[in-house]
Amino acid sequence: MFAQIIPLVRLPRRFAHFDYQIPTAMGVQVGDLVEIKFKNRLLSGIVRELSDKSEFKKISLIESIIQKNYLQDSDVKRLELIAHNLIQSPSTVFLTALNGS
Repeated sequence: MFAQIIPLVRLPRRFAHFDYQIPTAMGVQVGDLVEIKFKNRLLSGIVRELSDKSEFKKISLIESIIQKNYLQDSDVKRLELIAHNLIQSPSTVFLTALNGS
């Protein structure tokens, strides 16, 4: 099982999300705040969607769940729509909305 995750870091618009493999014993849901390895460092990210397959070749595991139900599914979709309308990357909008940075 895979999770599409929006890392909480400023990224160019073309990078909407990244796929991470969900460890077997981890029950991840859309809206969870998770810890992921991203470019050789640990970052927080928001789970935007779950799927059975991934088109990415190199996939890392989710490190841990920081907070369950951090956002509702509707909140995730709303922030992605705002990013689309502002012509910004979802990661930049999520980072700004959640951290105020």
